[in-house]
Amino acid sequence: MGKPVALATKDRMAANGKDQDLIDYYAFGNAEVDVAEDFEDIKKEKVYQVLMGARVEEYQEILKGVRELRLRHGGIEQLTSYRSMQEKEQGLRKC
Repeated sequence: MGKPVALATKDRMAANGKDQDLIDYYAFGNAEVDVAEDFEDIKKEKVYQVLMGARVEEYQEILKGVRELRLRHGGIEQLTSYRSMQEKEQGLRKC
């Protein structure tokens, strides 16, 4: 998709580039986007969070190949399969 992505590992948070969405997100914590020269190495570590600016119409492409994900919303954490998310979304669209 050509969008910059920030990854959070147990030791750090780093990106392969930056755009206005990432800059704005980091600004919430009074931080700046760290564009890492060693991003390829960071991708090999266990990643706890992926940050990327996206619009609703891009979600399907972004999540292609995802088997499960952990959602955090309103202080509630839920482990769910992406397939069940899609099925629920389809059901909601039919209502």
